[in-house]
Parts: sequence; structure tokens; C-alpha cells
Amino acid sequence: MPTHEARLRAVARRTLPPPIAERWISLIRPAVRLRPARRGDRVVGRLGGCPAVPHDFEWPVWPGEGSLSFVASVDCAKLPRESIDLALPADGTLDSFPATT
Repeated sequence: MPTHEARLRAVARRTLPPPIAERWISLIRPAVRLRPARRGDRVVGRLGGCPAVPHDFEWPVWPGEGSLSFVASVDCAKLPRESIDLALPADGTLDSFPATT
């Protein structure tokens, strides 16, 4: 059975003009699915709730609107490096708060 990536490549080559298909295929990357942790899982982040931040952390504020909500955090040291080809830090935490416009 073909891998998910192989199926994506085949669909792109079948439905897109060749230069666009190859460009699109070059952008395919492994994905991470967020779901509740189960016993034995490698926990690499947190979705919602209260983030683990230093006591002197300055909470982000949207001027005129108030404090932003915490969305998610990822512990870079716990990421499965064998399946990620993104230039992420080897350690530290990436925190996400809603973007403002």
C-alpha cells in the first residue's frame, strides 16, 4: 500500500500542470496531529489551558482589547527529530497566542 506522501504525489502529478505539481510536491512535509495523550505517548506540547511560563513572564496584550488567550505550546527538546525537517530550535518552548491584525 502506498504511503500517504506517495498518494499525495500521485494526485498532484495527475491533476496539476507539471511545474506546479513539482513545486507543490516539494512543499510536502510531515505533519503533527494534536490529540489527548494516552499512557505511553511522547507528550511534546499542550493545547489550551495554562502554559508553563516563568514567573516573570509578561503576558501578551492586544492594545485596547486586553490579554490574549493561550493557544498552544511545544517543547522543542521533545520533538521527534527523526521525522521533522523544519529548522526548529533544539530546545526551549514555542508558545502560541492568537495573532492580531
